[in-house]
Parts: sequence; structure tokens; C-alpha cells
Amino acid sequence: MSVFGPLDTQNLMSKGLIGPVEPDGFRRIQKRRVVPWGEMYYAHISPDIKFRDPGAEAAFVAVPASFVSQAALQYVGLDEITAAEAFQAWLSLPPQAFATNEAGGGEVAKRLWKFMLWFMMRRRLDGDDGKSDDDKWWLYCLGKYGASQELQAVMMSPAHYEIRQGKPCFICVVEAMQMRYQGLLLIQSQSTTRELDLEKAVIREISQGHFRQAQFQQAPMGQ
Repeated sequence: MSVFGPLDTQNLMSKGLIGPVEPDGFRRIQKRRVVPWGEMYYAHISPDIKFRDPGAEAAFVAVPASFVSQAALQYVGLDEITAAEAFQAWLSLPPQAFATNEAGGGEVAKRLWKFMLWFMMRRRLDGDDGKSDDDKWWLYCLGKYGASQELQAVMMSPAHYEIRQGKPCFICVVEAMQMRYQGLLLIQSQSTTRELDLEKAVIREISQGHFRQAQFQQAPMGQ
């Protein structure tokens, strides 16, 4: 299941606002286009800066091209090695695990998410009961659960200190990944909204063209 719709992708690429799918499964999109409030939150970024422009690196963010990919598992917070192991284990499942539904494969993405949770549950450590305030223990747990360095830094920040005091490390990791997964769904929703706007614009253009043609055909000769 693609994160970005085909019509939206084509339109963004024509404007230089999204890059191609890279070998790692990610593609870069201008930050102003990522979420509904992107235009306001990233107002300091020029709306005209394109993917290939000098200095464009800071104006673009990497997003997985597909929900069902190793890139998606890395995006929600797994490190590259753990994401690769989880995705390869997923690919080894019987064919019926990949059956799609009428929503275009949404069920497959949900199954991959559940499979990732099961994959992580197998790594859950004895003693991870939420009663430890030892930073070394937390870092050990985060590493064992395959949390990326970026997610580890977030979890170990002072802002998350109180959260770490009352919950097991495993639960904190899963909740953080769930939030990122919801964020990915929001990115997809924003792409869908843009596609609908594009389709409406095409319909209006066609309707106006038909109206002008009808006026021309009805006009008296010589006028």
C-alpha cells in the first residue's frame, strides 16, 4: 500500500516537490507538503524550493514509499538491522498473509504492523516491569528491542523521564512506534486530500471546456 497516491506523486514530481523512490525504500518530500499543518509549521521554508535545488536537504524529509516495507518499519522506530530481520520474517509467511482487501492493501499493512509487534514481543526481557529508573537498564532494553538510535535519544531525553518511571520499556517503545505509525497514516491522508483536489480541478476544467464548446456551437453564424 503506497503512502502517496499516483496522481499526487505525479503532480508533486512535476513541481520538484518530491523525489524518486531511493534503493532503501524512502523518498524525500518537501516538509510543507507532508501534513495538513505543514504550510504553517514550515512557513520559513520557501514553497518554491525543489528537490534538486542547492540547500534543499533541510527542506525535505524522508518518508517510506510503501506501508509494507522495511523502510516503514525503520520509519516507525526500528533500527535497520531489526527492521530487516522483521521484514524478512514477514516475507517468509505463507501467501495468504498477503491477501489484500478492497481498500487496496490496507489489511496487509495492518497485518505487518501486528506482525512487527509479535516479532518484538518475542524479545521482551524478564524484569522489564516499569520499576527501574536506571538509565543503563533502559538503554539496554531499548537496544534489545531494536529501537533506532533516534528513537533511543527521544526516549532517554529529560522530557520523557516521568514516562519512563511508570511504564515498562517495551510499552514505551510500542506506544512511540504507534504514534509514528499514526503519523504515517496522516501523511497518506494528506496525499489523498491533494489527489481529491486535483481530481476536482480536472472535472471543473472539463466542465468549463464543455460549456465553452456548447456556447460556440449555439452562437449564430457570423458572430
